[in-house]
Amino acid sequence: MRVKVCGLTLMRDLRLAERAGAEWVGVVVEAPSPRAVGRDVAVVLSRAARKPVVFVVVDMPVADMNSIAHAARPAAFQLHGSERVEAVAEARRELPSEMEIWRALVAGDDTTEQNLGRMLSEVQELSQAGVARIVLDTRAGGRGPQASPRLNVAFARDFVAASPLPCLVAGGLSVADLVEVWETVRPFGMDLSSGLEQRPGIKDPARMRELEKLLGMDVS
Repeated sequence: MRVKVCGLTLMRDLRLAERAGAEWVGVVVEAPSPRAVGRDVAVVLSRAARKPVVFVVVDMPVADMNSIAHAARPAAFQLHGSERVEAVAEARRELPSEMEIWRALVAGDDTTEQNLGRMLSEVQELSQAGVARIVLDTRAGGRGPQASPRLNVAFARDFVAASPLPCLVAGGLSVADLVEVWETVRPFGMDLSSGLEQRPGIKDPARMRELEKLLGMDVS
């Protein structure tokens, strides 16, 4: 079971996520979100991390991404705004080749076969533009203080099964959801943020210990 713990703003929470067994740690950088940090904090967290770091950005200019990339050396940038395929391709050309590009896609309330087909066509284009992984989420852009709408498990299962790229799934997930989502959807990974918090941007140590216990069970 692979998990990304996102929305980290504190060194304490970074260490909790690493101890829990997170595969990746996520930092929201200069985005319209209560979980965002400035680039100086992002650089400090990234340099201190013992797990691969994913920087989540929202419509950030490629020049700014490149500047942060060279200072912080994250493993990946997750584009979580309204970036078109052309912008994704530009990011892939300009960023260091060892850094992956992830792209978040939002299903919203439309779980029809038509929307599924449209999204899968977009994934094909993103693959050709150099995207390494997809994050299927329930909310785009800057996240508000509330938890995200819960992931539609049936839609996520169909999307993941048909996607030509590895997919992580996100959307209001808590530790209690993980086994069901993992066994039903069979994603490449799962992305948790608000479901682990005391308040936006601050993780709950008790929930992080629950995550550590679950991941320590080696659920396959």
